[in-house]
Amino acid sequence: MRLNYKIIGALIVLLVAFAAGIMFGPSIKIFLEQDETSKTSDGSSGTWYISQMHPWIIQPQPGSCPICGMDLTPVDPDRFAGEMTIDPVVIQNMGVRIEESSQGPITRRIRTVGTVTIDPSKITDINLRFTGWVEKIHVHAQWDHVNKGDPLLDIYSPEVFSAEKEFSIALQANDTKSTLLNAARQRLHLLGIPQKEIKRLENGGTAREIVTLTAPHSGVVLTKSINNGSKVSPQTLAYQIADLTQIWVEATIYEQHLPFIYSGQSAVIKMDYGAKKSINGKISYIYPVVDRKTRETKARFIFENKDGHLKPDMFATVEISNESASMVKVPKEAVIGTGERNIIFVSLGRGRFEPRKVETGPSGNGYIGIISGIKPGEQVVVSGQFLLDSESKMREALSKVMKGDLASQQKIDAPLTDTIELTLPSHAQNSLKQTIDNYLLLQQSLYKNDFKRSSEHLGQFSISYNSFYNTARESDEHIHHKIPAMENLFLSLAETNSETIDEIRKVFGNASVEFNQVIKSLGAPTEFAGNLTGMKCSMAKGIRDGGVWIQFGPDVQNPFFGINNDMRDCAADSWGFQQHGNENKNQDEAIKDDQKTTNKSTHIITKNILSAYNKIRISLYQNDLMNAKSSSKLLLKGLEESKQDWSSIEKESHAIMHSEDLKSARIPFGTISVILKSILEEKHADHVGLHVMKCGMARGIPEKGIWIQESSSIENPYFGKDHGMSDCAINVWKISESGLVEVE
Repeated sequence: MRLNYKIIGALIVLLVAFAAGIMFGPSIKIFLEQDETSKTSDGSSGTWYISQMHPWIIQPQPGSCPICGMDLTPVDPDRFAGEMTIDPVVIQNMGVRIEESSQGPITRRIRTVGTVTIDPSKITDINLRFTGWVEKIHVHAQWDHVNKGDPLLDIYSPEVFSAEKEFSIALQANDTKSTLLNAARQRLHLLGIPQKEIKRLENGGTAREIVTLTAPHSGVVLTKSINNGSKVSPQTLAYQIADLTQIWVEATIYEQHLPFIYSGQSAVIKMDYGAKKSINGKISYIYPVVDRKTRETKARFIFENKDGHLKPDMFATVEISNESASMVKVPKEAVIGTGERNIIFVSLGRGRFEPRKVETGPSGNGYIGIISGIKPGEQVVVSGQFLLDSESKMREALSKVMKGDLASQQKIDAPLTDTIELTLPSHAQNSLKQTIDNYLLLQQSLYKNDFKRSSEHLGQFSISYNSFYNTARESDEHIHHKIPAMENLFLSLAETNSETIDEIRKVFGNASVEFNQVIKSLGAPTEFAGNLTGMKCSMAKGIRDGGVWIQFGPDVQNPFFGINNDMRDCAADSWGFQQHGNENKNQDEAIKDDQKTTNKSTHIITKNILSAYNKIRISLYQNDLMNAKSSSKLLLKGLEESKQDWSSIEKESHAIMHSEDLKSARIPFGTISVILKSILEEKHADHVGLHVMKCGMARGIPEKGIWIQESSSIENPYFGKDHGMSDCAINVWKISESGLVEVE
């Protein structure tokens, strides 16, 4: 075999070059770096140094961070040129996903709650035009249905009898053109005599002393004000009849939605009862005023109701869809909002990404319109862009430094605290409390895998948060700039179209990240202090940040997996929330506030408070947790209406509302009972006759079980009616004029 000496010679040269590279390569590299850095005009090394803990600290010389003291790390300025190149392995680890921008309309869906009402134009008053006495009632009850022409009542009226007699006499004259006949007929019309009765007289019928009034159209009886034997006069309103074949629905519309609705626009309502049913209608009128406190108005919808499914005062979910003109659109997740600008990362291929500043338009159905900055067909990042944004901000910071804004010339500000200094007005505080309550109900229904209640609570949370957002902005028009999460949450809740519980969990996950930041920034209301717990799981697939939520109490109840999943107690991290308005109070002031809360001399137990308390007690005695929780809402309302400081009882009421079982509900009820008993011991004059009872056997209950009830028959709420200790009461006191007197 002949050897190719040219090939052998080339291989020898390559081997020699490779050996030389191993021996002298590092030295050549150092020499080249030194040669390159020697070209800098400012005498620096050409390498910039950054703090890994505080990336805004950048300087051209080595050293340590002036904040944390860590050594600065060298970085290459050429890496910070706007466009970024990232290793594909890193991209995969970051979970970067890409979607294509498209051209098309944006469908915005507005979902709100409406109330079914009667169309006033369909209501008829049955007034009498003569004096008489009711002989017989044909329609006896309110809400009875009547058909057109059905008899309503028989009336004896000498006045009508006289008018019919005159008409009969005029008819006997056989002169149809007689002035007397026309006057007699006109008189019957003016008295409201039915046309059927006049025809009877014209056909030879005789005058009658009893006249029967009939229904002018079909409908239901709204009001009835007469009985058998009643005397009636021209001022008497006998009946009101409403035609319900066409009905109104009045829905709440927030001011930010007003640009997207108009009269004549189609709408759909969905009823909560029975099988899912959708009814199509349209907007007939948008009310011209907005409530100053809640920033909401009303829109009137007209719906056909021939089958009678819509009943007055029912609640209905109203959905309004609006389609914009065709525009470039991207998934909402692609846009990173900073308050002052919006950024989208565009993939250029081969691991290259470019941040683009964009101008956004309307959003809806999971997409957001782009007015400028992106063209159709470009690949945009929809997941992992927050890590890209961090890299982009480092490059921006270095770019500013290279223009002369060095760390040595910057003023280092004190670190900011999480909680801002802001005093919310009372109506905004109440709105925040309601929002947290609705959020916790949503969290619980997701934990219990209850889709129907989850859907209802999501809508209630959205409405209550919108109300809070608007009232908070009314008190401070820049609050959404101070707390960007407030506006982010507001926008994310604008569309909550979720047809499955998994979709609700995704919406809940997005909302929870922002709501957690809102509560961190504002602080938790007093009623929730110490009981609200933030948690993170990081194992929920498809959920933002892996799963963040807020719950009541420390026992993990993961809403992203549910009670029947092995991951129901997954929570790798948890945190509490600072109490709003108490950041600067020392321990002595806190003690004084607590004493003020429980100072019985400043409290008066109103009838509403006592009534709601009694409903909770009866529910616990009957082992009915659901009614106990709903009655705790009534107690909170009664406490608020009393205009007194009931923070200690409010806290326990919230605990009942969010309790998981009867045992956890009975403990806060016991605390409430102890507080009320201490007040009744001093202020008893308005509650004479009530009984105060103590069991002494209820373990884990404050003072072993105290409660208040009206009757002397023992109904122990701490054991329940089906327990052998249901009649346990070692001590019984009765409230008298002189105070509590023990009953043997």
